[in-house]
Amino acid sequence: MANQGFVCCLVWVVSCLVFAGAASSAGVVYKYEDERGITHYTDRRDLIPEKFRSKAKVVDPGKAPVTVAPTPPPAPPAPGEKAPPSPSWLDQFNEFASSRLGLTIGGVLLLVLLWRFFRS
Repeated sequence: MANQGFVCCLVWVVSCLVFAGAASSAGVVYKYEDERGITHYTDRRDLIPEKFRSKAKVVDPGKAPVTVAPTPPPAPPAPGEKAPPSPSWLDQFNEFASSRLGLTIGGVLLLVLLWRFFRS
């Protein structure tokens, strides 16, 4: 019976670490102003045009306005230019695995595996 208490404690500690890690990895919100004076917010630094990146500021996510704007599709290649290759399935998997949802799902799966292993 003492072993069962240890397992419950271990599962509790691991779950706290997994979910605290996923919560603390919440994204950073960037704010920048374009040449027309329009303020833009994004959680991805790579979406900020190069000429505005040095002026971009990190803002508190709670203070950023909540708006849903689709990411514009990439511009088509110029005539005679090859289109950039689409990301491979491995690149897409790595991007998902490092996202907040991927980390949470991975943590839950780890907890289930630990529980099944120590349940005997």
